[in-house]
Amino acid sequence: MLYFKRVDPNCREDIETLRSWDNDPKLSQTLRPNFDNKPFVDVTYEEEKAAFEKPARACFLFGESENGVEKPQHWLGYVEVQFSHPVMMGEKEHAGWIAVCVGDVKAQGKGYGKIAMNFIEKFSKSYGLNRLELGVFEFNERAIALYRSCGYVEIGRNENFAWHNGKQFTGIRMEKILKSK
Repeated sequence: MLYFKRVDPNCREDIETLRSWDNDPKLSQTLRPNFDNKPFVDVTYEEEKAAFEKPARACFLFGESENGVEKPQHWLGYVEVQFSHPVMMGEKEHAGWIAVCVGDVKAQGKGYGKIAMNFIEKFSKSYGLNRLELGVFEFNERAIALYRSCGYVEIGRNENFAWHNGKQFTGIRMEKILKSK
C-alpha cells in the first residue's frame, strides 16, 4: 500500500529527496527540458525550495508502507499539482499542471505511477479542479503509455522542444477532464 506525505518546503530532508531525483542524470532528462543540448546544471537546494513559492504547488512524496499509515523506510517518487501554471496550453481556470516521478529505478514499471496519478487526480478534484494537464517528451514512451492508460489525451505539441541524446524531440501536451461524482 502506498503512503503519501505532502512535501514540507521547510523540511531539508524533503527538499533533498526531490533534488536527488531532479539531479539524477537518467531522470532529469525526463523531468525537465534541455533547450541547448548542454549537460544539465544541478538544481541547488535553494532553487528546489524556491520552486514551492510560486505558482501554488502541492507536492507529495510516496513510498510503500505495510498499512498505508506508517511512514515508509524510503521514498519511491513524487507526484504534484501546480494550480493554473503559466505554461499550460489549455484553459487555466479550475485547472492544474501535474507531474509524476517514480525516482527509485527498481520501482519503475510496477504500477506506482498509476496509483500516484489516481491520488493526485482525487486530490485535485477535492480542490475544485476539473481539468489536469501535463507535458511529456516524445521519447518517454513508457510515460506516454501510462498517461493514456489513465485517460489523458493529447492536446498539442511543441516541435523540436528539447534535446535528448544529441537529438531534438517534440514536447507533447496531454489533458484529462475530471468527472465529478
